[in-house]
Amino acid sequence: MLDADQIAATVHLLLGISLVLFVALFIRERGNKLTIKATSAAERKLLASEIEGLKKRFSGILDLDKEFEALKEQIGSYINDIEQLRASYKEKKIIYDRLAKEVALFDENLAFAEMGVYQPHFDFNDSEEYKKNIELARNKQKVMIGNKSAVFCNTKWEINGNAAQGLVMTNRNIKLTLRAFNNECEAAISNTRWNNVNAMEKRISNAFNQINKLNESNHIFISMEYFNLKLKELFLTHEYREKIKYEREERAEVARNQREEQKLIRDIEKAEEEEARYQKLLAKAKKEAESVAGPKLDFLINISKFWKVILQRHTKN
Repeated sequence: MLDADQIAATVHLLLGISLVLFVALFIRERGNKLTIKATSAAERKLLASEIEGLKKRFSGILDLDKEFEALKEQIGSYINDIEQLRASYKEKKIIYDRLAKEVALFDENLAFAEMGVYQPHFDFNDSEEYKKNIELARNKQKVMIGNKSAVFCNTKWEINGNAAQGLVMTNRNIKLTLRAFNNECEAAISNTRWNNVNAMEKRISNAFNQINKLNESNHIFISMEYFNLKLKELFLTHEYREKIKYEREERAEVARNQREEQKLIRDIEKAEEEEARYQKLLAKAKKEAESVAGPKLDFLINISKFWKVILQRHTKN
């Protein structure tokens, strides 16, 4: 598909061709009319002069073949530019799609789309075991860096025939490679959260592949063992943080249960104190009742007998 500029250029060329044809036909028609009207030598001379003037005026576009070839060449140039533009667009579109996919790894809004379901790689009992294994993984990385097996070069380079200078150059490139890869891994590990660990794994993998690809011409490569240690550190760190979170929640739950238990104990003790107080009051009441029950009971019996006698006499009368 042609864009607006390309369409405008094509229209411009067509208008130019139309103008050339129009001018040529105009001059030819004008010459024919003047030739027909010319009857005397003076008029023919005037006609020739006018035609010559028109030819001079439009000399730049009267050569139709020349103008056509020029326009054809210009059209070919435009077509070539269009083809180059299409090829460039196709190439840049591929790069754009790849970069868009890589940028998505760093976009928090797309973290859920990239995270998938994380499967634990380790099954340690507590966070201290995770911490010890993280330290072991880092120590192994240091050992590999020290013995130059983390990043290696397959070629002994020479600069101007000097092997020592070539070795210096190789060592510098190895240091740069290590720094670039380690920085990328540190950024990924430090930014790992519960919802993006898989995305950070892809980030480290992409860094490994891209850095190795860039170093192909130097024959310098990050070893697979070192790469796997970085992934192991990533997984250990993620699970270590999750374990700490779990232990923190577990401690909080235990503390909450202890608080509930202490509250229940206090309520029981309070209830027991209340029961003891009521028991004391009850015992006191019983004691007081026993002390007054005998005399009061005799009095009530005598009163009852008295009224019983009164009622019997009243009934007989």
